[in-house]
This record gives sequence, structure tokens and C-alpha cells, in this order.
Amino acid sequence: IQRRGDIRPYVGTAWTVQVVRGFFLAALLYVAAPAVSVFFREPAVLPLLRFVALVPIVQGFVSTEIVAFTRNLDFRRVFILEVGSAVASLAAGAALAYQWRSPWALVWANLVGAAARLVLSFGLSGVRPRLEYRRSEAAELFAFGKWMSGYAVASWFWQNVDRLVLGRLIGPGPLGIYQMAQRVANMPVSEVAAASIGVALPAYAKI
Repeated sequence: IQRRGDIRPYVGTAWTVQVVRGFFLAALLYVAAPAVSVFFREPAVLPLLRFVALVPIVQGFVSTEIVAFTRNLDFRRVFILEVGSAVASLAAGAALAYQWRSPWALVWANLVGAAARLVLSFGLSGVRPRLEYRRSEAAELFAFGKWMSGYAVASWFWQNVDRLVLGRLIGPGPLGIYQMAQRVANMPVSEVAAASIGVALPAYAKI
């Protein structure tokens, strides 16, 4: 978004890095699942987490060309992408929860949402990135992106440390109620902030 000029030479390299990262995160989650299950004292979490490991793999294949939607302030396609994947996830989760009465419905809803986003990313962009790796482009992307990635990791720990502590103390059931209550309470601010950032970042980049 912040780079001036044509971004197409970077799309293939960025997509390749994203695919590799998806498999890495999936492997990390799969291997860490037993430790997480022991930490929360909930054996039923183990198969759920290992199934969820499929989600970052699917997300890794989402076309990196979708960044051009935001970069070009093309919010019609941003809307279709975000709402389309959210509706698919919600519909699948509601239907499966009604039929199964099981947390597996939420896991499948995540996977369906990720798959819908993958399909929409290619359908809306019309660009097919290729698996390629160019060192010069990758070096430039990492030089800028390492700070964003570091912030994302630090932000994740900052936002979830309370959930880790409470999950250990009160268990996964009450933790789920706490997490939903916290999300609803923060929704007015978080939704406005997300919308503002989505417009402000590409607008300031163009200026």
C-alpha cells in the first residue's frame, strides 16, 4: 500500500512468502496443540486445534493482489470480499451449530470463511499470482514489513494475555463467555477504528 509505482512485480514474491508462512503457522499450531491442551486442562481442545491448523494454510493461498483494492480505494471490492467471506462463515457456523450442537461447528465455520475469502480473492482480482521468489523484491518487502510483523505479534500478545491467564484459571467455557462479552463491549470502538484505518492508510500513502 505504501509503495509508489507499480506493485505487480512484487505480487508473486509476496504470495510465495505468504504461502510458506501459512504452512509454517499450521505446523506450529499442530505441534503446539498438545501443550495448549495441557495448559488449559482440556483434552477436547487437541483435535480442534489440529483441525484449525488447516485455516492458515488456506489463508496463505489468498491472492496478494487484494492489497490493490485498498491501495486504489476500491472499497466496493473490499466490501464484497470481507462481507462475502463473513456471510459464508456465519451461515456455515449457524447451520452446523444447529445441527451438531458442538464446538466443531465454529471450527468448520472458520475454515469455510477462509475458503470463501480464497475464492473471492481470485474472482475479484482477476490476477493469478505465481509461486516465485525474487531476492531483491523480498528484501525490500521484509525491510518495511518486519516492523509491521513485529507490531502484529506484540499486539497479539498484548490483546490475549488476559485470555491466557483467565483460560488457565477458569477454564475454556467461562473464557468463551468472557471473550464474547469483551468483543461486544469493544465493538463500537474497534469497528470504527478498523474502518478509519482502512481509508486513512491508503489515502495518506497517496498524499
